[in-house]
Amino acid sequence: MKPETAQATLLIKGGGFDSIAGELTRPGLIWRLHAIQSGEPSRYVPIPPEYASPQQLAHELEIFGFPLDGHPLERYCDRVRGLPLALARELAQYVGRTAILLGWLVTEKIVTSKKGEPMEFVTFEDQTSLYDATLFPDTYRRYCHLLGTNQAYVVSGVVEEHFDTITLTVHRLQPLSTPRSADADTPLEEGASDPYTEPHGAL
Repeated sequence: MKPETAQATLLIKGGGFDSIAGELTRPGLIWRLHAIQSGEPSRYVPIPPEYASPQQLAHELEIFGFPLDGHPLERYCDRVRGLPLALARELAQYVGRTAILLGWLVTEKIVTSKKGEPMEFVTFEDQTSLYDATLFPDTYRRYCHLLGTNQAYVVSGVVEEHFDTITLTVHRLQPLSTPRSADADTPLEEGASDPYTEPHGAL
C-alpha cells in the first residue's frame, strides 16, 4: 500500500523517519516518496542536503509541538558561547543584580499599566527551569515585535523578589532564532549600563 503523500511528507519533515533513513536526508526522503508515488526510478532521484538546524527545529515544533532531540536551546550553544549566563534554577542567587539568561518563550500575557500603557508578562525556560519575566512599557515598546512563542532569546535584566516570587525585569532582549536586528548586535555584558532601562513602581 502506498503511503498518503501529504501526511508522510509531514512525518518526514518532522524527523519521524530519521531512525530508519540511513544516510538519506529528510529532503532526500521526500524526493523518494514522491518518486514512489509518480513511478519514477529511485536511482535517478537526487540526495539534497539536510535542512539547516533552525529549519529542522521549526518543522518539529510545527508538526509535533516539541523537538525530537533534546532541548531546543541546545541548538544555540555556539552562538552564546562566552556569555556569563545565569541558570533559571539558580535565579534566587541573583536578586538585586543584573543577570543574563537563555530563554525559550513558553507563554506571554499582554496587560496595561496604571497609565494605560501596554506591557507584558512572559514565561521563559532554559535547560534547567521555567522563569517569569516582565517587560515594562518602555521595554515592551522596544521589543514587542520580536516576541513569539517557541522562539529562543538571550534575556538581560534585573532579578527582583516580590512576595517570595522571583522575577526578571527585562532590560534587553536578543532573538537567537531570527535574523539579528541592529540593536541585537550589541553585546550583552554582565553589569553593562543600559540606556533602555526604566524605573517602575506598582502596576
